Amino acid sequence: MYTLDFAVTSTQYAEWLVWMPAAWNAGTVTAQFVWEAPGTNTGNVIWSLAGTCVADNAVMDVAYANPQTATDAHISDATGMRCQVTGATNALTITGAAASSHTMFRVTRTSGDGFTGTASLISVIISYTIA
Repeated sequence: MYTLDFAVTSTQYAEWLVWMPAAWNAGTVTAQFVWEAPGTNTGNVIWSLAGTCVADNAVMDVAYANPQTATDAHISDATGMRCQVTGATNALTITGAAASSHTMFRVTRTSGDGFTGTASLISVIISYTIA
């Protein structure tokens, strides 16, 4: 299984591009984070997501909108790692939102969130409304 590992010692980011479909209403989205961690760690992980759209022939160096967060308590299990899914974030506004455009997302785990170890991100579930 491929994961992105976010250490406890510093704030870390991961970014990716998605081509949002023409059916998207260009409104807000929500996100859920799928993650895992060793069973011996304790505490809550706080994940956040921000997004921005880049239209055809537009400058790619654009600012992200304010992120939205989801907090999830680690399921402690000494027998191994468990797949964990957070609740949905509040509605996330995407800067320059437009259907049929590149949408850049940035996921963050902030150090000091209370979780005692590395949190491994498996995937991000993005929910949106179609027009």
